[in-house]
Amino acid sequence: MKIDVKDIDDTPKLLAHLQAILADVGGVVGDYLAMMIRRRIEKQDPTWPAKATSTLNSKAYGYGAKWKLWVQTGELQRLITARVERGFPTMVKVGIFDHEKAQIAYWIETGTTKMPARPLFAVVADEEAERVVTIARTELRKRI
Repeated sequence: MKIDVKDIDDTPKLLAHLQAILADVGGVVGDYLAMMIRRRIEKQDPTWPAKATSTLNSKAYGYGAKWKLWVQTGELQRLITARVERGFPTMVKVGIFDHEKAQIAYWIETGTTKMPARPLFAVVADEEAERVVTIARTELRKRI
């Protein structure tokens, strides 16, 4: 969607177009961040503490299977999505939404009294901040 210069005389129409454009750009940014988060899970972050031997030797883990962190069934990875909340400002959120597994992701991200934190979402967002700005600028220029 492009804004035509003649549309600037119609402020409500201009604002509606602008909200749609920002939502489109937010969708691109959100999809990029979700992809980078999934990629981090696949590659595994070397700074994450290893799973405890007792965890790896439990029945749930197949007695010694070498499970990746953040991955047991792959369900958490599949649940990572982006949401765009329209308005001014337009908000992009990436995470696991409206699903019972969101709590598990929170515990892995922040840790518990028995399990160290293995941060993922915040780390990727920080690392990709400059790239996200570049993507947003590029996408805005395409649409305006």
